[in-house]
Amino acid sequence: MLKNITEPGTPDQQKALREVAKRLRERHPKAYEALADGIQSELGLTAEQVDGSRLGAIDTFRFEEAAVVSACFDLIAEEKFSEASGLMASREESFWVNLDVGRKTVWAVCRLMVDLGLVAASACETIAKSNGNPSLWIERYVSTGGDGWYLLDHAQRRLEGFLASVEDPVDERAVAKVRTVYENAVRRMTDGFVKAFQKSDWTVPGVLQQTRIWSDVVASRPVPVAYLLVDAMRYEMGQELVGRLTQATEVVIRPAIAALPSITPVGMAALLSGAAGTFSVVTMKGKFGASVDGTFLPDPSGSTEVHEVEGA
Repeated sequence: MLKNITEPGTPDQQKALREVAKRLRERHPKAYEALADGIQSELGLTAEQVDGSRLGAIDTFRFEEAAVVSACFDLIAEEKFSEASGLMASREESFWVNLDVGRKTVWAVCRLMVDLGLVAASACETIAKSNGNPSLWIERYVSTGGDGWYLLDHAQRRLEGFLASVEDPVDERAVAKVRTVYENAVRRMTDGFVKAFQKSDWTVPGVLQQTRIWSDVVASRPVPVAYLLVDAMRYEMGQELVGRLTQATEVVIRPAIAALPSITPVGMAALLSGAAGTFSVVTMKGKFGASVDGTFLPDPSGSTEVHEVEGA
């Protein structure tokens, strides 16, 4: 059938043909889908036959969308995040992407991978320039100027959360590469901060200590006051929460240095009233935990016993 159709020979004819196809996509999407799929099948076109990075911006056939996203995943697997971002920018609003919710989620995951890769690269640049001052490391992590290192953790959480909802196949090489990139960036960040933290004798002057949150922040507030203790709520999650409290008249977020070791039974105890003056990390009858006002607080997941600690 197609061999009997004359090829457009002039620029005006090509322009008119593109306009007809565009209007079909916009006004009669189902009809266009059937026609395009029929021609694609007749020509035997598949995503495996072409390099998706070399396709134009016009999404004529369904296979093109699959070829382009495959090329994006290839670039991600090679850590070419900027190139992948540029390729996605030209095709994210593809007719075929918008036609299928499943494909939209695949493209969304691809975009989240690219975002994570770009944020990791940006963070690593500044990590390399950081010195032995732990205050500087904290300042760079919590910075709200668009370059805060907490954005790396935020990008990772968004990606992992979204991956769980995707039903269509996602390139495992790209997933593995992005996870490695994140882990390497976090390892560099952690190693550098721990060295600076240790050098400063495990203190950071001018930064709120976790054991003083009750005395310095909560106790000074007008009563009544609600004090919520949330386990494993990362700083980046706090920033996201602040962004959602649009109706609040006053919202402040402050970083605090966690009590060591930074595990649940120690951290939760450090937030209690009295911790500013009487907090310590101890063992009681073979169990590890914290002590506040002479009361031993073990890991709640392992025991509910409470003991009095002598000389804590």
